Amino acid sequence: MVTRAAFVLQEPTLLLFTTLAVLASVRWIKAPSTPVAALAGAAWGLCCLAKVVAWFAPFLLLAMRFLPGRLRREWRGGEMAVLLLCFAAVVAPWTIRNYVQFHRFILVNGQGEGMLKWNVSHAEIPGEPPGVCLVEELDRQGITGETRTARYWRYVFDHPGYFLGYRTARNAVHFAAPPRDWWISRGHFRPGEHRTGFWILSALFHVPLYLLLLLRTGQWWKGRASPALGFLVLLYWTYWVQHAITWGDPRFGLAVYPILVAMALPLAAGTGEGGTVSEA
Repeated sequence: MVTRAAFVLQEPTLLLFTTLAVLASVRWIKAPSTPVAALAGAAWGLCCLAKVVAWFAPFLLLAMRFLPGRLRREWRGGEMAVLLLCFAAVVAPWTIRNYVQFHRFILVNGQGEGMLKWNVSHAEIPGEPPGVCLVEELDRQGITGETRTARYWRYVFDHPGYFLGYRTARNAVHFAAPPRDWWISRGHFRPGEHRTGFWILSALFHVPLYLLLLLRTGQWWKGRASPALGFLVLLYWTYWVQHAITWGDPRFGLAVYPILVAMALPLAAGTGEGGTVSEA
C-alpha cells in the first residue's frame, strides 16, 4: 500500500473515506438499521466528494436486492430511502454550487471531461495519426465547450475496437499491476526498468491478493460466503471495470486496496450450505 502512495494526491484522502464508507456499509449489511443506513449514505457522499469515482457505491448496495436467489440481500424500503437521501444531502450542496458557478450540471467536478481529453490525446491507433493531432487541431481552430466534447466523443465512437477493446484490456491490466512510482521516485528504478527484487516482492505480496479475489468471488457466487463479502467483491470488480474503461493507473487502486487485504482475512471466508456464514 505504501508503494501506491508515492505522491500526496487525492488517493490518501480517498483511501480514508472509502475505508470508512466500506466499514459503514458492511455494518449495515450485518446489522440493518436506519441510523446505520444514514451513516453509510453520508459516508459514501463524503467519499464521492473526495473523488467522484465512488458515485456508484450506494446504488451497488441497493442493487444487491435484485440479484438472483442466494446472492440477494433484502433491504427495508425506509432504510434504502434514508441511505440515498443522506448520500444526496452530502453531495447536493456542492452540485448546486457547481451549477450556480458554471451554469451546467457537474456532480462533483469536471474530471470526466478531463479523462475524455486525456484518453483521446494519448490514443495511438495503428495506421492513423495519433489522437493528440485531433487535440492540436481543435486548439488551432479555437473550438471549445460542447462542440469540442462532441468531437472527442465522435473520435471515440469511430474507434470502438481501440477504446472498448485494446485500451480497456490494457487499462485493466495496468490498474492491477504492481505500482512502481514509489520505487522510481526514490531512485531505486529508472522509468521503464524492471528488476528481479521488485517482481519477487510483487509475487509474494501483490499477486496472491488478486488470486484471493478470484477465490472469494467464486465462493460468493456459489453461495458459500456472507453478503458482506459479496458486497466487497462486487465493489472491487465494479471499481476495477470503471477504471478499465477510463484510466487504469495503478495508484488509483489505493482506495480499494484494503478490500483486497480484507479478503485475505480468515473471517472473510464462508461455509457451505447448512452452516453458519461468517461475516466479512
